[in-house]
Amino acid sequence: MRLHFLRKHKSVFLLLLSFMFITILFTLVIGLNGTPNNNSYINDGWIESRQTYTATVYTNASAYQSDMWVEMTVYFEDDMGSPVVNGLVSFQIDDNTSTTVHFDTSLTDGSGWATNTYHLPSPATEGTWCVYISADDQGTPPEMA
Repeated sequence: MRLHFLRKHKSVFLLLLSFMFITILFTLVIGLNGTPNNNSYINDGWIESRQTYTATVYTNASAYQSDMWVEMTVYFEDDMGSPVVNGLVSFQIDDNTSTTVHFDTSLTDGSGWATNTYHLPSPATEGTWCVYISADDQGTPPEMA
């Protein structure tokens, strides 16, 4: 009886099976792509560029003292892994329990520094921003984690 049902409704069964497969695949791709690399190393972190060019730095801010200035070098890579733009990012960690530091890359002048803000020259295309902490508040490179 059950085999007869499967034979009779084979196309519906295959359609449901393919829909389930596509749904699972789509969920995995979105889930993996949307997860930030919340790196625990104090000399490394990752942010993701968006079309608005507003991004979040994921780094171990709790390893630093409160109100400490940190310099970071930012490299932008295109889809082929070639560097497009690089620049220095300087921001202040206001709360040593914070694990995210925000800065805005939507403006095009690239001229000014501000707390938690760095304006990167445009144009910038979507991709992955790799952030390396290059100095601590004394200007000396941090220990490699």
